[in-house]
Amino acid sequence: MKDNNEFIVKSVEQSELLVFAWGEKHCTLQNRDTETIELLRDFNPKCIKKTVSGNHPRHPLYQKKDYCPSRTYNSGGFI
Repeated sequence: MKDNNEFIVKSVEQSELLVFAWGEKHCTLQNRDTETIELLRDFNPKCIKKTVSGNHPRHPLYQKKDYCPSRTYNSGGFI
């Protein structure tokens, strides 16, 4: 995971926008959702929309193509 985290952070540092979009189905696999949130907290992550439960960023597969990431996401959910 350490190599993955380093690659993720380097990629995010070169990006203008960070969008969380993993959905709810497998989000807690090996606690990776929490690790990712903590790893990228300082990069002001956004999401397209929240899941029905409100606990996770919604996956974009079934969203309208013109949706814009606008919600700020943190470890407590959406702001």
